[in-house]
Amino acid sequence: MIGDVATARSHSNGSQTAALRGAQDDGASEGITPFFPDWVVPLQPEGAGRPVFVFPSADNEPGAIRIEAEIADHVGRGHPFWAFARDDSQRDLVRERGVAAVVAEYIAQMRAIQGKGPFLLTGHCIGGYAAWETAKQLLDSGEEIAGILFFEVPIRPDFATVLPGHPPVHDTRNIMRLAHYYRPPALPIDLTYIMTETWQGMSLWAPWQDVVLGTFETAVLPDITLGSEEFIARRQAMLAQHVRGWIDKSEARLRRTSASI
Repeated sequence: MIGDVATARSHSNGSQTAALRGAQDDGASEGITPFFPDWVVPLQPEGAGRPVFVFPSADNEPGAIRIEAEIADHVGRGHPFWAFARDDSQRDLVRERGVAAVVAEYIAQMRAIQGKGPFLLTGHCIGGYAAWETAKQLLDSGEEIAGILFFEVPIRPDFATVLPGHPPVHDTRNIMRLAHYYRPPALPIDLTYIMTETWQGMSLWAPWQDVVLGTFETAVLPDITLGSEEFIARRQAMLAQHVRGWIDKSEARLRRTSASI
C-alpha cells in the first residue's frame, strides 16, 4: 500500500501539474504554482468539492500517509484530499525561521490547489498543531476556515504554562514532549474532535474547549484490538464516516452563513 501511495503521488502530481499549467497558459489561473513539491501528497485528488487538507501524524510517516490515504479512499470521490508530509527542508526551516515560515509554505500550496477559502483542515495527533497554526495564519490574512477536524490531538491541561519558544511541530521524537511546548491560541473556529474510548478517558482532549471559540463537537470510536487488521480497517471506515459527516456539516454551515448575509 505504501508503494501504491507513492505511485499515486507521482502520477497524480503529473496530471495535476499539467492541468494547472494548462490553466495558466489559458490565463484562467494566473499566479498558480505549476507544480507541487514532493511533500504535497495527493491522497485522493479527484472530486469537484472543496478540498480537504490533511496534516498527518508525524510518527512513522509513511505509515501515517498510508492511513490518511485509506481514510480518504473510504470517504469517496466527492472531495479531493491533499496531505502535507514532513521532510528535512521543512525541519531546517523550523529551526532557522520558526514554524510560521513552514505554515506559509503550506498556505502557498493550499492556495495553489484551491485558490481562496473557506478551507477545510484535518489534523491527526501532533499534525493537529500544524493544522491549528495554519488556520491561525489563514485567519490573520483574512481567509475563512470552513472547519477543522482533529483525531486524538493532545493538549496538556496546563497548556497555558508551557515552555517558551516555537512549537516544534516537525519534531517526531515524543508527542508529550511536544505538548510541553505548544500553547494553541484561541481561534474563532468550529472544531470536531474524534477519539477512541481510551482517549476519551484521558485528560488530553478536553482543554481544546478552552481555545475553540466556535462550536466544539466530539465523536467517540471503539478502541482497536492490537493485531487485528480487520478491526483497524473497520475503524478507518468508521472514521471516514465521521469525516464525511463533518464535511457535510461544514458545507451546510457555510450555506447558512451565506444566506444570512
